[in-house]
Amino acid sequence: GGGTSLLAAYETAAAGGVLDLRVGFRRSENSRTAPKDYFLWTESKEGGFGNLDIQQDSYEFNLDWLSSTMMSGDAAHKLNAGMQWLYTSSSYDRDETSYAYRTSVPISPPDPLADCVSDPIACIPGDQYLSKRSVYSASHSRAKLNQAALYLEDQVSLGRLELRPGVRFSYDDLMENIDTAPRLASSYDLFGNGRSKVIAGWNRYYGDTLLTYKLREGIALSETQSRSTVIDNDVEWTTASLVLVSDQFSKLKTPFTDETVVGFDQLLWGGTTGFRYVRRDGEDEFARERDAAVSGEVRYSRLNNNGKSHYESYRLSWERHWSAQFLSMNIAYASSTSTHDDYDDILVMDDLNEQIWYDGELLDADELPRNDFNRRWVASLLYSVAMDYGFRFTNTTNFRSGYENIIKSSEPPITIDGIDYSIYYKEKRPSSTIFDWRIDWIPPAFPAQALTVTLEIFNLLNKRTYVGGATDEYELGRQFWAGVEYTF
Repeated sequence: GGGTSLLAAYETAAAGGVLDLRVGFRRSENSRTAPKDYFLWTESKEGGFGNLDIQQDSYEFNLDWLSSTMMSGDAAHKLNAGMQWLYTSSSYDRDETSYAYRTSVPISPPDPLADCVSDPIACIPGDQYLSKRSVYSASHSRAKLNQAALYLEDQVSLGRLELRPGVRFSYDDLMENIDTAPRLASSYDLFGNGRSKVIAGWNRYYGDTLLTYKLREGIALSETQSRSTVIDNDVEWTTASLVLVSDQFSKLKTPFTDETVVGFDQLLWGGTTGFRYVRRDGEDEFARERDAAVSGEVRYSRLNNNGKSHYESYRLSWERHWSAQFLSMNIAYASSTSTHDDYDDILVMDDLNEQIWYDGELLDADELPRNDFNRRWVASLLYSVAMDYGFRFTNTTNFRSGYENIIKSSEPPITIDGIDYSIYYKEKRPSSTIFDWRIDWIPPAFPAQALTVTLEIFNLLNKRTYVGGATDEYELGRQFWAGVEYTF
């Protein structure tokens, strides 16, 4: 994987304010080079799943205008308005058909494959042959998307009160929805001296349209084929009567999140203490549903708007600057629930009414904690100090509490009042403390020029940290990154 980007910006004084124009091009590429066929033998695995190329190009245009301060009575206003346009095209290319063979069968006469003459590929003479395979046909798919947005915001200062009302209108030509997102942020200086401020706000955010969703519709179906142990004349592959799943595009509502924020900032001990309470409620989120399985027919899979989520957090922070040092500390408690982990989860409307047995009580399915986002406590400490000869050292320490992975039990369901309920249980995962170091060196340079040399070490102690519900997958261990930046 990799990519290329080219960005340009132009800023000028215009119409009683500052006009900022930005244009850009981005290309991301993901490619796989692998053997064309895959074989799952009795005691070994061989091959791969074929070559694959995925590319996405984006062209973007942003125009922003920030006005000078304008007075209206005792109120000072600064208007911020702008427009955005983004064109994205994606492509998927599998140039040749690939086969994934599985289900080993021992060979013994009179099997027609005993000598493997009719199939020298998925057969080992006198040993075994593979009786099933998935067929991934050569396929090419293209999808494109136009997105446009307009926004307007007013920064209002009236005595001790500061308000920032705004609204954003967005549209895309895939879902063809016009979405209106109102936003409001406010702060109030309690004593008029800048030492104590109360913060509050409410915002709506709409999610992005999934271009991948449209791209997948054009990818050829994968088939499952099998062959019998004995066939009179030759060995033939027959396609299963049911093709499992084909993605089908459907127009939906745009998922959105409503966010509420309250808190305060207080000057304390030479620094600033802050508290924030954040609540986010997600509605119309993407989940997936499938048609009922009917023999001999394609079973379509499509997205719906049945997903929901809820998030709450409480965060306390303190930070302070000295002449050559900076210290920041914060601790947060968060909880979240969701009807699904990602948009590929199957979620038909009936699932929302399903009840399960979890932790000694009956719960609605959407009340289960999320598998990977219920690390209740998170804390961080950042310390940065400037040293002699242009060096700066920064240490970042991040602590995350353990979490409880939610697993569906293989035990028989529990029966209550004649109704069976699936059993789910918790599996605890340990907490983690990660140290990241960064060293910057800025040597003396000519006027209006600067050279920065950077060395970063992530996960300094090479700690093992689990990922989600996996038992053998972990976050990245120790990493070293070096960089050079020249500004002129």
